[in-house]
Amino acid sequence: MRAQRHFMIRCFLVALVVCLTGLFSSVVVFAELYIPEKKVIYLDDATGISYIYLQGVSKASAITNLKTSKKSVAKISKDVNGDTAVISIAPKKAGTTNVTYNVKYEGKTIKAKTKVILRKYVSPLKSFKIGSTNYTSKIKKTGHLRVDKALKGKLSIKLKSGYKIHAISIYSWSGGSSPKTGKNNKTVKVPKGKTLSIQVLPKGGDEEDKMFLEIMVDQ
Repeated sequence: MRAQRHFMIRCFLVALVVCLTGLFSSVVVFAELYIPEKKVIYLDDATGISYIYLQGVSKASAITNLKTSKKSVAKISKDVNGDTAVISIAPKKAGTTNVTYNVKYEGKTIKAKTKVILRKYVSPLKSFKIGSTNYTSKIKKTGHLRVDKALKGKLSIKLKSGYKIHAISIYSWSGGSSPKTGKNNKTVKVPKGKTLSIQVLPKGGDEEDKMFLEIMVDQ
């Protein structure tokens, strides 16, 4: 009787494992979908391809019916950057275009639109110094600068009226480490392989309106 009872318990446990295995194997965990309503691109001498990142979507094939309202402003295409599906934007000139597309997510097709605004870069700086070195004129036509020597000294930034500093950080452009926070009017150290990034926000603008002023130190 005891042997029969043990046999029945073993059968029940096996059936339970098979049932749970089938249940868990059929569950697909999706990252939360995020589609930006607006994308702002600042056009300068270094502007290249920009991206609309569709978080929660990993395949370019999930994007269909991709269109732009003004082909003269930007050329668009779909791709994957890392493990995220993206819409690539190749700027042609300043202007605004509405990018419309369908996104397949969790078996549903979602109609989406992202307003893409391309603005000519105008330096927001009155002055920009690190120690005794003045970088103001070097970031006049572009917000991105490369140097071959490590940076160290007091960071002193003064902005034109209508702008404010949103954030200052020092990060590794090759990855592998978390960014560090910097402060205006404080000493900064930017070794080789790191980038000093200043995010500037027009007053009254939102997160998508921020402008990046960056100095990259080569390895």
